[in-house]
Amino acid sequence: MTNPFLRFTLFILLASSALAQVNTEKFRTDDGKTGFALRAELNFTIMSGNTDFKFIGSDTRLDYSRSSGFTFLVFNSGFGSNNGKRFFGETLFHLRDVETVHEMIQIETFGQYNQNKERLLIERIIGGAGPRLRLYRTDAFQFILGTSFFYETELYDLSDSAVHPRHEEAVRFNTYLTLHLKIKENAKLMGVVYLQPSLNDWDDIRYISDLALNVNLDTSVDFSTTINMRYDSIPPDDIKKLDMTTKMGISLNF
Repeated sequence: MTNPFLRFTLFILLASSALAQVNTEKFRTDDGKTGFALRAELNFTIMSGNTDFKFIGSDTRLDYSRSSGFTFLVFNSGFGSNNGKRFFGETLFHLRDVETVHEMIQIETFGQYNQNKERLLIERIIGGAGPRLRLYRTDAFQFILGTSFFYETELYDLSDSAVHPRHEEAVRFNTYLTLHLKIKENAKLMGVVYLQPSLNDWDDIRYISDLALNVNLDTSVDFSTTINMRYDSIPPDDIKKLDMTTKMGISLNF
């Protein structure tokens, strides 16, 4: 894709689209390159569980990489239609800084704001920090363990008679395992599993898993397929515990 005008036009189209939720781990660019990088992904989503609809969306991520680490901002929001009616899905902003203190050890600090109409979530704000360990790393394979603590405050669209609290605050322990595998020169497989129990109540636990296949079609164009699962042991009233999402999309890398 050598035409600058075409690339710019596609970027505007991608950046103005949206999807329901984002897994920040799969968009990391921990490849040793320095400077700014922009990724805009157009995807097609099929959802089941608390929602049953299809829509077109995008993930947009801006990175700044340096020799000591990298900082990135992810923006995600969702628009679509359900039974012929337009709806608003989710808005998410995630800012994270990763500093390398050793060849195998990095320190992460992060903050996030998001809302999700389908899960009755009016707003969620989190902030936290913790270490990230690169347990094994080659050109074709990476195995990463991350742990952190984060503070979380949530406000739900619930009535006063609801069993689930309308406003909640918690400190959660977050741990994740990530696998990056280069299948071929132009194909990569990524899997990640998050486990997030609440220190206030150990029965309150959230589980997120993501499996993604990314195929490079051109120097700046990728095709990706992602399967995501999200489990909440204590969801709000009338909200199911398990959600699954399947996505297929095209992304541009600048």
